[in-house]
Amino acid sequence: MADSNRLIFTMLGPRGSGKTSMLACMNRLFEDLLPGSFYPTDRKTYADLEDAYEILETEANSSKRQYNVKVLAGDSEIKRFDFTIKGKKDSIPVTFYDFPGGFISRNANEEDYNEVVNIVKKSAAVIVAIDTPYIMENDGEYIKYAAIRDIEQMLKKGLEDDKQEKLILLVPIKCEKYTETWDSRQALKVAVKHAFKSTLLMAESEQYKGRVAIAMLPIHTIGSVKFSRFNFLDGDKIEQVFMKKAGQRFKPEHTDQPLRYALSFLLEQFKRKREDSSWWDQFFDWLMNLFTSDNLPEISAYVRKGIKTTDDRFEIICGRKLLGL
Repeated sequence: MADSNRLIFTMLGPRGSGKTSMLACMNRLFEDLLPGSFYPTDRKTYADLEDAYEILETEANSSKRQYNVKVLAGDSEIKRFDFTIKGKKDSIPVTFYDFPGGFISRNANEEDYNEVVNIVKKSAAVIVAIDTPYIMENDGEYIKYAAIRDIEQMLKKGLEDDKQEKLILLVPIKCEKYTETWDSRQALKVAVKHAFKSTLLMAESEQYKGRVAIAMLPIHTIGSVKFSRFNFLDGDKIEQVFMKKAGQRFKPEHTDQPLRYALSFLLEQFKRKREDSSWWDQFFDWLMNLFTSDNLPEISAYVRKGIKTTDDRFEIICGRKLLGL
C-alpha cells in the first residue's frame, strides 16, 4: 500500500537508543491488553519485532548480573515497520520509519539526509527516542552521544516549509534509574527540557505556536535494570553498563503510551477536519470515507481510554488542545 494511504510515524534517535525495543514492547503490550487491535501487517515486521522482544526478555531474565545493552545492535539501513490498527468495522494501516543515527547527522550524505527530511514532513507524529543516561549522568557531560542537536535540526527541517500541525513525542528510554522517585522524575523532566530547549522555543514562537504539540513520555523497555556506569573505550567511544535489579524480571512499562498519544492527536485532527496540513491532505479523503460510519467514536474511545495524563512522569509540554486531552 502506498504511503498516501497510510499513517506515517517517524522515529528519530542515535544508533542503539532503543527504537526497535520500544516497538517490540509496544506490539507485545497491545497484544496482551487488546488482542487484534494493533498488530504487524507483514511477516518481516512481525519476525523482526518478535525476535527483538525475545532477545530483550531472555537477556533480562538470565542469571547474569549485568545486562548486555548491545543485544539489539543499531541498524545501518532505514527500517520500516508496518502495522494495522483494527476497530470493530474498519482498520487503519500505520508505518513507523526508523532511521540510522548516521542519516540525521550533520555529516550524513545529502541523499540520506533529504530522505529523512521528506519522511518527517509526511509524518503525522515524530517519536524521538532519547538515550537517557547521556543527558542525565555527570550533569549532561556526555550529551553529545544523544545526538540532540542533530535531532533538533531535523525537526526544524521537517516543519519549515508549510503550516502543518505536528506532534513531537520526546520519549526517554533506558530511564529506569531516573523514574524511581518523585525527585528523580522531576530532574529527568528538567534535563529533557534543557536538552530540547531549541525545539520548545520553536514550538512557542509566533511561526509555530498552536500547530505543534509536544509531550514527554518516559517508558521502560526492560523495567528490571538500572544504569550503573559508562565504560570508556578506545577513541571517541563509550558504552553503557546496566545492572539488573535484584529479584526482578523483565517488565516493560508504559510502552503503549507513544502510540496512544499519536492516535489521539490524529483523531483530534480528524474531528476538527484539518485539511490545511500537508501530511493530512495525503489521506484525508481516504480517512473521510473510512470514518463515515460510527467507527471514529469507537476507535477514539479505545485509544484514549488508556492514555495516562495524571502520572507525574508524563507531561504535555505544549499543544494540549491538538491532542484533544
